Amino acid sequence: MEKHPKGAVLVVDDMATVRNVLASMVAYHGYIPLPAESGVRATEIYRARRAEVRAAVVDVQMPEMDGPATLAALREIDPGLPCVFVSSGSGDYGADRLLAFGSVVVLNKPELLEALGSALAAFGL
Repeated sequence: MEKHPKGAVLVVDDMATVRNVLASMVAYHGYIPLPAESGVRATEIYRARRAEVRAAVVDVQMPEMDGPATLAALREIDPGLPCVFVSSGSGDYGADRLLAFGSVVVLNKPELLEALGSALAAFGL
């Protein structure tokens, strides 16, 4: 049975390998992945393709513009954009703090495949 796209999801991660895996996971769950290597690039893509984008999956730790800064920039365009933060579990941000930034869900990278589909479905998409 072929899955039909449910809309696009921004996939933001500075590491190409991780970004590609996340994009594959998003596609596996029936969404069109829109990969971005930085928060700046994600913002550019979102401005150009906002009508298609249903949610964003954003890495927490990135150089120059981290996950919370990226979400803030995206939310300047659309305050209601759903966001899933993806974290390796280390760094300056704990899950509670990330949720306070406006993420709906915070996922640890090792548990992603199963959890990502559930998180996106929770948005009612």
